[in-house]
Amino acid sequence: MLSNISKRPLFFLLTVAAILQTVLIVFYHFNGFFGQDSYEYLRITYSLNAFYGDGTSPAYTVYPIMYPIVCSIADFFFPSTMFAMQFVSMISMLIAAYLLVKIIKLITIEAKHAHVFVLLFFVLSPYILRFSLIAMSDMFCIAMWLFTFYYSLRFEQKTKLKYLLLSSFFAGITLMTRYPSIVLLLLPAFICLKTIFRTKQYLFILPAAIAALLSTVPDLIIRQRFIFWNIGSEGPAFSYDFFADQFSFANLFKSSFFNIDGWQHYPTPNILFGFFQFVHPAFIFCGILFLILLIKQQNRHRYTFPLLFTILLYSLFIGCNPYQNNRYLMFVVPAVLLVYYLPFTNIIWSIKQQPKLGYLLFSGVVICQLLLFSISFQKIVFYNKLEHIIADHVGKLDKLPVYTLSIDGALLAYNPNMEIINLFNTHLSEGDVQTGYLLYNPNAFSKQFEGLLPEKNYHFLQANTRLQKLTEFEGGWELYQIN
Repeated sequence: MLSNISKRPLFFLLTVAAILQTVLIVFYHFNGFFGQDSYEYLRITYSLNAFYGDGTSPAYTVYPIMYPIVCSIADFFFPSTMFAMQFVSMISMLIAAYLLVKIIKLITIEAKHAHVFVLLFFVLSPYILRFSLIAMSDMFCIAMWLFTFYYSLRFEQKTKLKYLLLSSFFAGITLMTRYPSIVLLLLPAFICLKTIFRTKQYLFILPAAIAALLSTVPDLIIRQRFIFWNIGSEGPAFSYDFFADQFSFANLFKSSFFNIDGWQHYPTPNILFGFFQFVHPAFIFCGILFLILLIKQQNRHRYTFPLLFTILLYSLFIGCNPYQNNRYLMFVVPAVLLVYYLPFTNIIWSIKQQPKLGYLLFSGVVICQLLLFSISFQKIVFYNKLEHIIADHVGKLDKLPVYTLSIDGALLAYNPNMEIINLFNTHLSEGDVQTGYLLYNPNAFSKQFEGLLPEKNYHFLQANTRLQKLTEFEGGWELYQIN
């Protein structure tokens, strides 16, 4: 079976991935949106479309702008902005899968089974497959980093300026998509600089720097912002001052944090969480087995240790932040897979003379991966449908202000003209409260925002207004009339 696949590997890989994505979207009736981040990207994309039309300045956001720019361009070719954004994530996964195969062929001698490996452990990875269906920047950023790494390897081999320019250009796009990617960009940057100094092509440095800076031009024109810094803004010059305040090495040894999103409690300290991508089945099925074989085997490729060092730096960087989010770990999964490829080939060679066992293992991994994906995706689908239900219900009420937080992105996505008063950043006092509605999640927010502004606002409304409960939704959400 594995040899049959290898006859037309690229066609097989991309076709299976595309069909799988389409089937899952239809089966789950999933439009690609849930949670605040995806709806914030939607809001930015809408504001960019308005900027293209009449020059209206986009509303301020700390989010990088490259993914929304690409989505706004894709929007010209689709009738729905939401589908255009989801399509960008879908196609990004296909591109990333293709690039992983190309990179494996560059860094290893034995790449015969690269397509099977990428299909089983990248395309079918529960988190990778899940986020290829979600309108967020993760898959696009992974694809851009793989472009960067691929062309840095090509430059190292051929020392042609065009490969250096392409690597630099995609490095800039990667950074302008997700700022934490700067840590993983150190590896391709090191490869390119080492090659420049080895070949004494010092004149390449200036055009490479210009190519990298090209990606900053759109943000500079649209938002007067250069990477992290706001130029000519009345707000903070550094967009991520809150990040600098909370970033600490001490966070590596903590599992509970107080950050801008309130109180966060996790079962493991950050220093352990930061390495879950090596062994967690939601990232890489068989990760523990691959790790054991990696430690025992002697045929590591020449980029094994550079990749491991880069992953270590990234994991420590993520661990120094006062929160845990699997999305950030997912970004480094392709690098881990590049390390794990040779342990995978050892397994393949050990069963080469047992084709029936190969069929069995292949089928077993596919079934297990899809099962893990289904378990992982159920929660996403639940929240997506819940947001639809709540937004539809609230949208049918009288046109009065809605006091809420956390779900405001979904409400505005499906009800663009709804007036939202965000309890997260609005301090309510006597005379401020209007007749309207309160949409709140007391059970969840009483712990997350204990003693903080959202809870203070909630208790203020309880004490100073007459709240009439209208309905309860799944997930703990409650809707009140404010009189």
